[in-house]
Amino acid sequence: MRGSAQECPARKGAVMNTRTEPVICWVMVKHLSPNDLVAVSTRNTRYAIKMANPENGAASINSDGDRITAETPCTIFGTQTGDGEIKKDAITIGHHLYIHLREDKTLRILPEEIRVNGTKLLP
Repeated sequence: MRGSAQECPARKGAVMNTRTEPVICWVMVKHLSPNDLVAVSTRNTRYAIKMANPENGAASINSDGDRITAETPCTIFGTQTGDGEIKKDAITIGHHLYIHLREDKTLRILPEEIRVNGTKLLP
């Protein structure tokens, strides 16, 4: 990761890159616990991601939209940053999050809000 990292104020489990303008906070998947529920909202859809094994990003995902209509096994891959790099095992707002659903399908979403176990972390 470029820059230095430190814990975001009042946001347990989130990390910020202090050399990025504006300051970007990240939810690090590996800092989560099994059975944590990560709610990711986009402009039109809310995704519920239940962590199974945060160490390898294993989870299950469901949504209130039409792209995923039932609980589906998945792996959180990471977020594409503004410079095109993939920050593995990290979730933030305003950058595309990649989630592998099956070997042949990857979900790409643009988070606008992130909650963990009901607590709003970002923005």
